[in-house]
Amino acid sequence: MLSTQARPLMPTKKLASSVLFLSTLTLPTHAQGTPINRLYGWKIGQGLYEATVMPPSEQLVLPSALRVEALAFDPGTATLYAIENSSPENSLFSVDVCSGIVTFIGTVAGYDEITAMTYDETNGQLYAGSQATFELLTVDPNTGTATPVGGMFGYGPINALAAPAADKGFLFASLGVGQNQLARLSKSTGSHSLTGLTGSSGLSALAFDRVTGTLYGTGTFQAQGGPFIAEVDTGTGMATPIGPTQIRYSAMVFVDDLGYGSTNYCSALPNSSGNSAVIASSGSTSVATNMFSLSAAGAPPNRFGLYFGGAESSSAPFGDGVRCAGGTTFRLNPPVLTDSMGQVARSLDLASPPAAGLIDADETWYFQFWFRDPMGPGGAGFNLTDGLRVCFAP
Repeated sequence: MLSTQARPLMPTKKLASSVLFLSTLTLPTHAQGTPINRLYGWKIGQGLYEATVMPPSEQLVLPSALRVEALAFDPGTATLYAIENSSPENSLFSVDVCSGIVTFIGTVAGYDEITAMTYDETNGQLYAGSQATFELLTVDPNTGTATPVGGMFGYGPINALAAPAADKGFLFASLGVGQNQLARLSKSTGSHSLTGLTGSSGLSALAFDRVTGTLYGTGTFQAQGGPFIAEVDTGTGMATPIGPTQIRYSAMVFVDDLGYGSTNYCSALPNSSGNSAVIASSGSTSVATNMFSLSAAGAPPNRFGLYFGGAESSSAPFGDGVRCAGGTTFRLNPPVLTDSMGQVARSLDLASPPAAGLIDADETWYFQFWFRDPMGPGGAGFNLTDGLRVCFAP
């Protein structure tokens, strides 16, 4: 079971990508025409993969030995939930894909082998399926507490769940192995209605494109061999392979928004102005847009300072303050002068050195402002703002 402490699973730098889909994969588009081009899937024993569909590629973004067999994504809060299936208890946690940090939420007490989960946008509910008891459950996203909805009355394990974007009163589920079936599970009773055979030996993961309502799954197909991603007909249950994958995911979700943005962390200490200086950002965190700026306030007036960024967070005494950014670092030269109010801002050009070649999309970097403070309370002659964690978007 995970500890109650948040912990990083990997460095924030992405790993090299490799081909995932060996044939062209056509996926649905948003109403505006933008393809949904982000799929996350978990491979037991390896970790979380991110797939870009066009052009086809994959990369392992969170290496982990955790036995995760259920993923769900809440688009309202941009939260990715995962359940670690480890006997005798299952652990619910959230995954910050940008920073590589998982945060333990709670134990799904009383239920073993939870192998399916989905988030229902229509009622804000997490649903899960137990392979051990064949029950449909609701899971409190704040505590991990599970409440039974109803049983499957002996029909095979729940391999995967997916909630339609529109409220239909039921969830879709992959049930059983060998003769794998697509079924509809009542959200109020857990009772099932079989839709039809999928043609797969077992769809281990299901995910809806929540814009078009198209259902996708991953599994093994006897005629083709190997793992495939498939489009699933919700009327007949039949899964039509679209393209082979290198990975048979135990769980997967489509994600089009990871909650990119900035968050302050790491407390600053008072300076000679009587304030603790704070750092902020404005503009866009999109690497492609390249309109990102940093600002500082609460510093001593008319003093030179320097913005810098780091690949890792830190918290160590430094001068009269605390150094919050570490690891691989870069400076934004030349130094800048605070105004009469102790404020200063500067833009960060993501397409030019030093940021170019260091900062990429889907990465987290940590920023801080260092400034001279000869009259500071600690006598070191300099101090710093708090830290700013920035998750950069494509």
